[in-house]
Amino acid sequence: MSPSFCVRVHDVGNGHIEASMRQESHLEELDLTPKQVIALESAQWNKDHDPRAIKERAEKALKVAANRAKTMVRRSCKAMGCDTMLTLTYRANEVDLLAVKADLKKFNRRMLALLPAFSFVAAFERQDRGAWHVHMATANIPQSFARVSQSGQKYVVKSYNAI
Repeated sequence: MSPSFCVRVHDVGNGHIEASMRQESHLEELDLTPKQVIALESAQWNKDHDPRAIKERAEKALKVAANRAKTMVRRSCKAMGCDTMLTLTYRANEVDLLAVKADLKKFNRRMLALLPAFSFVAAFERQDRGAWHVHMATANIPQSFARVSQSGQKYVVKSYNAI
């Protein structure tokens, strides 16, 4: 019997398509005696209530959730057409995640004032020393901005300096 495969295709938008493939499992029905069924159920109950198995399932669930989050970030970046990466850091050792989120909200408001179509995908990362920083993927940030001074003179600001 040749192996069969399950193929999944995701249209993530912006002209990007992702495809994944996995080999399908084939199940067979077993003809078990009642004693064998009871023995299997007992073994499964012991496995389900073993502290090590419980810990392993919790760790596996965390890995699955992390992989799902990575997939969503990747697909969001592709759909947005992200072409720029930013890392927002602090001079001080900022360990309060709520403060970092509040600062990101302020940053987003300032960027929207500068670029009305500004959008991003962000991820928070904790450094070994405990400080938080933000990784952002954005799209369509121009190299420079034309500004007008209070005296009415036009000048150009590099986007790096404005950000």
